[in-house]
Parts: sequence; C-alpha cells; structure tokens
Amino acid sequence: MPAAVDPRFAKPDCLFYVIGAQKSGTSWLHDYFLGHPGIHVTAWKEADYWNTVRPPFDVNTRLPGALAEQEKVPRLLRPLLPPLIKRRHANQRAVRDVARGADTGAHTGYADLLFEHYKGQPALGEVNPQYARLGAETFAEMAAMASNVRFVLIMRDPVSRVLSRLRQTAERAGRDPVQMLTEAVTEGAESDLVLRSRYDLVLDALNQAVAPEQVACFFYETLFQQSELDRLTDFLGAASRKGWTGRKVFASKGASFDVPPQVDRDLMALLAPTYAAIRARFGDRVPAKWRSTSGLVDA
Repeated sequence: MPAAVDPRFAKPDCLFYVIGAQKSGTSWLHDYFLGHPGIHVTAWKEADYWNTVRPPFDVNTRLPGALAEQEKVPRLLRPLLPPLIKRRHANQRAVRDVARGADTGAHTGYADLLFEHYKGQPALGEVNPQYARLGAETFAEMAAMASNVRFVLIMRDPVSRVLSRLRQTAERAGRDPVQMLTEAVTEGAESDLVLRSRYDLVLDALNQAVAPEQVACFFYETLFQQSELDRLTDFLGAASRKGWTGRKVFASKGASFDVPPQVDRDLMALLAPTYAAIRARFGDRVPAKWRSTSGLVDA
C-alpha cells in the first residue's frame, strides 16, 4: 500500500510545476520566481526528479548513472562539494530512495529538494521543461501531491522553438544545424526535437489527468508583458511583481542558418497537428508571430 505523501507538501497554499516548453522563457521565469517574495523555487532550475523516476526517462535511462555517481563520493566529503554538485547529489539521493523502494509514494527525498530554504511562501514549485514529456499517469500522481496543485505550460511558435533549440544544441556540439535538423525530420514524429513542440500532446495528457482549472497556458511571445506575469502570479496565488522583461537568460547563441525548403515542408507537416490544435483551442490568443501552416521557415 502506498505511503502517505510527505506532510511538507501540504505547507504551501499552492504547489506548482512549470512543465515547459524548452526554449520558451523558462530560465527567465525561474529567475523571476527566485526574486519573488511570495514564491519559492529551488535555487537551481530543473530538479530533474519526475523525469528520472517516471517514464519515459525512468530506470532504463537516467537512473543507473545517477545512482552510480551518488556512490562515488564518500558521505563525509559531500558537504564540501560545490553547490551545483551538491544539487546533483541531493537529486540522486531522492532518486535512489525511489529506486530502492525506500520511498513508496511519500516522495520524501523530493521534498528535501523542494523545501530546502523554504520560508513559508504561499506558492512553492519547480520549473522544469523536461516534464513536458511526462505522461498522463505521472501528471495525475503529481497532481495528487497536495490539495492545490497547478501546472503551467508556456508555448512558443513550434517551428521557432525547434530552431532555437537546434541553434543552441548545434553550437554546443560543434555540429551542422541543418544536418541535425534533417536527421530529426527523418526520424519523424518520435524525434525528441519535434516532440518538445507537440504542445497538443502535452495538453491531451494533462486533460486526462488534471482538472482544467489546475492548468494555465501562456505564450512565449506575450509572456513578458506585465499583464501576463500578473495573470501567472494570480494563478499561483501570489502577489503581482514587476518583471525584468528586457533581460534574456540562456538565449540561443548559435548562428542563424537557412533551412532547405523540403526540410521545412517536412518539419511543418510534422508540427501541423500542433498548429491546428492550438489555434482551435486558443483562437485569437495565439500570437500573430506564430507561423501559418503554409509559411516558410525564417531561421
């Protein structure tokens, strides 16, 4: 029988998850939350808990490496580790507890991560675009962690998001972005690069698991307007706070590139269901900068 959830999760008035999308302002938003007196988030973005202990990233992928790294450092030396390494080991301890059956549903190790330095703020949560790839069953488990759980999804023009991520990835890897895009398009609908722009699939999974009033959607292209930030903080039960809307965090630094017309058409074909579903659901709220399904990529 599953254990009761760690009682610390009941402390804040609102427990929230910003689940994406990648390259859609989540790093900026995490910094905004860090400076908000009514919102508590981890000092680092992406605690990487749910995407490690639940599908599709579970024990077959990330978990063995996380556990192996945890065992490399003697316990007495861990307090001397730099903050980033401490964070990784705290995450790995939480993951280890789940993997070894020591945590049968209480998520105590995860609570240790989230509640470090918590000072009673009304809203507490995590910003992690990796969570957009989770399924309905995991979203339901996350929603059951407290009495008031909220999910936030930020959506960017699907093709623009792909290209922004690709510029960043190609620059870091020293690879040709056109070749990487061609490979992703050839892989098709199962490509991670494509799936992270399939907001329609994310919303379908949330709809199966979470009440509509627990989900708020925003558009990257309008997120930095103060009115949208106010809508977000109101959704989380926190006071309004002015944002530094001119500041960029982790902007893609890779060079722009020309996308071959056929690759562009193939990419648009893969993402056409997303454009159609989001326009059908949000109508005039969809920013004008979003592409039409017949446009050409402006890289």
